[in-house]
Amino acid sequence: MEDPNEIQIVDATAMEVIARAEIDSQVATAKQYPRSISQAKDKFLAIAGCDPETAESMFYRLPRAGKSIEGEGIRAAEVIVNSWGNIAAQTIIIDNGTAKDAKFVKVKGMCRDLESNVSGSMEVEIRITNKDGKKYNDDMIQTTLKAASAKAYRDAVFKVVPKAVFKKEFDQIKKIARGEEQDFTSRLENVQKFFNSRSNGKLKEKEIVALVNIGRDEFDNIAKGIEDFTLDDVLHLRMIANAVNDGSMTIQSLLDEIQNKGNNGELELGRKSTKKQQPASSNTEKKDDPPAPSEKNDLKNWISDALKYEPQKLEAVVKDFCATHDKESYNQLTIAQLKELKEIINATLNGKGNDE
Repeated sequence: MEDPNEIQIVDATAMEVIARAEIDSQVATAKQYPRSISQAKDKFLAIAGCDPETAESMFYRLPRAGKSIEGEGIRAAEVIVNSWGNIAAQTIIIDNGTAKDAKFVKVKGMCRDLESNVSGSMEVEIRITNKDGKKYNDDMIQTTLKAASAKAYRDAVFKVVPKAVFKKEFDQIKKIARGEEQDFTSRLENVQKFFNSRSNGKLKEKEIVALVNIGRDEFDNIAKGIEDFTLDDVLHLRMIANAVNDGSMTIQSLLDEIQNKGNNGELELGRKSTKKQQPASSNTEKKDDPPAPSEKNDLKNWISDALKYEPQKLEAVVKDFCATHDKESYNQLTIAQLKELKEIINATLNGKGNDE
């Protein structure tokens, strides 16, 4: 007689059979109860737009090298999965960063539409060392791993579920997220408290004004102080806060952006740079200084960040550029080529390049 408490060992073949049976059962159920796209859109709007606080959590905004990258965030992907129906999404950890010489964590997100049999996967890799090359402690590695998992999940979902289906709903949700004029003061105070608390007092009024101004030029309405803020500005700050909460950006990287690292002196603490160009010597032509050793890494990191947050829009752009220069990866490009690629990516993100 078998012991009921004895652990039963199931071989790999049996596990594959069980997994296949589960998928077949899910597909059969999906075919029996097909989704209604109109109901899915209504449900998404009802959940994501139930109040301004929930609505603003649907979006992120990332200051990057003097530009701002924004899009639909992790919470939006979660609500879409719930609303779309007949869909399965999950993540698996490829590298948890525990190896002694590990410098990254890597997570793979997978999504399958059980009704249309469309599937997609995305891998997300995030560095677990600081700018000095020192590895994060265990708690910070786990936090980074969770952020990578969330982003991989989001990217996989948006690779399967067309965002175009929900375009009208996203526009409505953004209007809800802006809030009403009577709520402006309280919402601004809340976002100020968030940045002040998370930065231990380093992100004060002057720095918050600088965050709003990143990506603007002399033709935009550059805010001189908080009194110049609009409802859209407060929403943009909340979207940046979402990126911090999701682990897409750190307080230190925000401080670096504010201090003008990588944005070519366009903005400094909310004001246009007034630094004058030094004239070249009239006697001898001064040669350009050689690029700093970190310049190439900074360019590659910037491109990597852009690819992580807009993969569908940028992957083909980067691939075509590399192919033009007979390179398999942008990591093999020269500094001049990386700078050219960065300009193309900026043009694409600003709507001047290839359409998505």
